[in-house]
Amino acid sequence: MNKYNHYTPAAEIRIAPDNPRILLGRPVVYNSWSEPIGGQFREMLLPGCFDASLATGRDIIATIDHNPALILGRTESGTLTLGKDDRGIYCKVEAPDTSYGRDLLISVSRGDIRGMSFIFDVEQDTWGSENGERTRKVSKASLYEVSYVTFPSYPATEVALRQLQRDLHNTADLRRALRLREAELDIRTKDDSGHEHAKDGKFAATSAAGSATEKAHKLTVESGHKGAYGHSKQAESNDIKAHHHAKSGDSDKASNTHHAAAAFHEEAAKKHMKKGLFGVSKKNKAAAEAHLAAAKAHKAAAHAHG
Repeated sequence: MNKYNHYTPAAEIRIAPDNPRILLGRPVVYNSWSEPIGGQFREMLLPGCFDASLATGRDIIATIDHNPALILGRTESGTLTLGKDDRGIYCKVEAPDTSYGRDLLISVSRGDIRGMSFIFDVEQDTWGSENGERTRKVSKASLYEVSYVTFPSYPATEVALRQLQRDLHNTADLRRALRLREAELDIRTKDDSGHEHAKDGKFAATSAAGSATEKAHKLTVESGHKGAYGHSKQAESNDIKAHHHAKSGDSDKASNTHHAAAAFHEEAAKKHMKKGLFGVSKKNKAAAEAHLAAAKAHKAAAHAHG
């Protein structure tokens, strides 16, 4: 999200004993703290937070490492089944007879892949602090994807990287979000006589942070770095929410979501700066610098609202 040791060594992700192509797992575990997000806050999912979402019958997909090109199954086709109990949400997916499907089955049987992750939207949450750390408890959310991964943000999940935003690859949604910002994130307003004047420093700080987020995310997209993309989208999601809270005058929530955006920007920067076989490319370095600048802007905005 010092680390809370909630990782389960005997993870429940496993191959069904009666069918070698069926994978069983538990992507969502209630009352379990996530790893520190950007070193700034931890997150916990409260029991029943996805009940309303599951009741809608929305199509949910299962993937490998949140890559839509590596789809394993979906609820609409019946190749992915989701269920719920007091502990959280469990799943059953029939791995496709493809190269990546067969590879996943081998990796799970070897114990190389032992965690799960999920993509969701937060609808209701409560911010606080425990043991000197900022915390967020999610009471209502929408689920869009579960994924078999290597490094879960929630160590207690059984078969990784948790992402806040739904369908990260839907460019139409991205364009709508950007148009929303262009239409609403305006730091100037008109008084009764029609004269424009600047709003207070809180809105100016929120606007500056939003511009920095858009620049950083654009560079991430251009870099093609899949590992950083999810964190960049999470930063963007929290940035948009911070603006809505700022506009409604809820400084506490605006400050919290600005802090969350800063955390995800820092995580994205770390991904971009991870050295590959040929070091760090110029595009990744530029994107990392932009994300660090955006993190700084969001921290400043959080301070302004605090």
